[in-house]
Amino acid sequence: MQRLLLLLFLLVGLQPSFSQTNSQDG
Repeated sequence: MQRLLLLLFLLVGLQPSFSQTNSQDG
């Protein structure tokens, strides 16, 4: 379970713009 969280954090950290765009779009 912990590995999944770590991977997610890494993905978000590598592409913060993607997450921000999705949040602002909604």
